[in-house]
Amino acid sequence: GGGGGDDVAFFPMLFGGLVLYASYYGADQSQVQRQMSASSVDAAKYSLLLNGIVRFPLTLLYVMLGVAAHGYYATHPEFQQLLADDPSVDWLVPRFVITRVPQGMRAVIFAALLAAAMSSLDSSINSLSASTLRDLVQPIVHAYKYGSTEAAESARIAHSEQAASLTA
Repeated sequence: GGGGGDDVAFFPMLFGGLVLYASYYGADQSQVQRQMSASSVDAAKYSLLLNGIVRFPLTLLYVMLGVAAHGYYATHPEFQQLLADDPSVDWLVPRFVITRVPQGMRAVIFAALLAAAMSSLDSSINSLSASTLRDLVQPIVHAYKYGSTEAAESARIAHSEQAASLTA
């Protein structure tokens, strides 16, 4: 709706989503690195457009899963009792997975969750390491005429330091 009461308003969500996407595609290190590594400006524009188009169905899938979970919640009073101690819907999907999904499927969902988290951390660590190496280490390496072995060691050190700082 347009707002009012306890409902989530459509237009603030639309505006917030646009701002979120603009910040993600304009300032996020992983996206900027992808754009900077393109062979031309046209290739960068194409990859950005394709990424935005392909990402939309995935976002739509997230929304539909949330709507389906809420539909299950609304039609099953025994499931509503599980969330009676915490009336917010923040625990709706985790409680559904824990109580309604079969054991083997729970393990697959948990493994997928961990893989997604690792993928996000890995991309961030790689982007930060690449920019650190390019902007900070490489000028020093060229200034002192280090060989490729020293440069590779510097890259490993930068990668390890940034991985430790992100996971701490």
